Amino acid sequence: MATVTLDEIIDEQNTIHEELERMSADSSTTEDADGGIRDTLVKRWKDLDRDRERIVARMEELSLIRKASQDRGNTESGDGGGGWGGGRSPEFMARRDPLADRETSRDYAFLPQSDVIARASTLVELHDKKGWLSDMRGEAATRSAQTPSIARHMLLYGADEYYDAFRDYVNDPTGPGLQRAAGALSLAAAQGGYLLPYFLDPTIVLTSDGTTNPYRQLASVKQITTNAYQGVNSAGVQAAYLDEAATAGTAAYQGVGQIQIGVKKAAAWVYGSLEANEDTNFADQLPRLIQDAKDILEEANFAVGTGGTALNSGVPHGVVATLGTGQRVAPAGSGAIAAGDVYNLEAALGARFRRSPNVGWAANITTINKVRAASPSGAGSSFWATLGDGTPSRLLNHRIEESPSVTSTAGTGTASSGTASAQIVFGAWDNFYVVDRIGMSMLFEPMVKDVTSGTPKGQQGWFAFWRSGSDVSHPNAFRWLAYA
Repeated sequence: MATVTLDEIIDEQNTIHEELERMSADSSTTEDADGGIRDTLVKRWKDLDRDRERIVARMEELSLIRKASQDRGNTESGDGGGGWGGGRSPEFMARRDPLADRETSRDYAFLPQSDVIARASTLVELHDKKGWLSDMRGEAATRSAQTPSIARHMLLYGADEYYDAFRDYVNDPTGPGLQRAAGALSLAAAQGGYLLPYFLDPTIVLTSDGTTNPYRQLASVKQITTNAYQGVNSAGVQAAYLDEAATAGTAAYQGVGQIQIGVKKAAAWVYGSLEANEDTNFADQLPRLIQDAKDILEEANFAVGTGGTALNSGVPHGVVATLGTGQRVAPAGSGAIAAGDVYNLEAALGARFRRSPNVGWAANITTINKVRAASPSGAGSSFWATLGDGTPSRLLNHRIEESPSVTSTAGTGTASSGTASAQIVFGAWDNFYVVDRIGMSMLFEPMVKDVTSGTPKGQQGWFAFWRSGSDVSHPNAFRWLAYA
């Protein structure tokens, strides 16, 4: 009997996988009509998988032996020099399709979590090599893949066939492109729309440079596959000294509480005339347009959003809206911001939070320029430092970011308490959570109609929707300077 190589086994497994996918997509192929071919293919795939595992196990054993032989502690000096072969032996690596077994594993749900994570990480690496995850986005995608539910999402929406189908749908949403895409996209349809391939999805891979939405760089970003993030908060664990054999009293200690952050649905509607869609590369520019709209909307609500009355309705709870008089720092005078106001704001934050590596400032550009102008003579770079090369500026050696929506309102009568008069926010930003429910969906509308008459307007549009939320885990992690 001829010896079968590992590459031959993997090639045959891939062929079987492709045939099973073809049979699954063919509506005319039923279990009764296929004459048992499906069961035969599945059995053959499993037999090959056992052979593959035996070969890989032997390779791993041999690799371990060769690695051990290269350890100077496991070799003896002699005429032959050091180790077997006198040099470094090659390491064996089994090539494996990370998207294999989708059908037999019920969309990867029956696979061990470690296997799902490993497959997703391999898929990210392959796409990074193809150039689909440029500008360091591969690192962000790899970190996301360490969560099993997100890793499975990547496998479901990361196949080349799904990307090709989605691209056909975007480029030709009403003609043959939609017909070619229908089969693949129907396997992963969202509610009324189609989910973006994971490497195009801003809820998984951060694509913003942060110039208009700094909170994704400052905050603790969480990704979920449910309708809410569940976590805990605490004012700080407290300790106490006890006498010998004394009972620990609950009054001396601080417990933890639960935080629950719901994700709110947001949408972007991009439309244009039939002529614009025909004469321009509208579809190619669409992701950038939607990402820009998403950044602007989220920055405003992550800053001053008032929250919703229900868990998943309304808007996110912005950092400014969560703070109150207990976190307010009054200005020293009634004029422009003075250097003393900045020093007082920093000093008002507790040492536990002030010494956090995530501490920083957020303010609009008008306030930032006022702070620059307030730099005391002789303070030099110890007050304000601009480092350049894309590095955020630093105020009192803490990073400072521009947030256009942190605005102060003069003449409202709320300067004594209302956060509408907040000029600048300072705090430990790992206590501010931004939560994304992974998955952004898009739906094409071929004919926009007039609201009143119902007649066509000669326009087409794209509707994109996603879900995100935000909240502060502990208000005392922040302080805000009131309008003077």
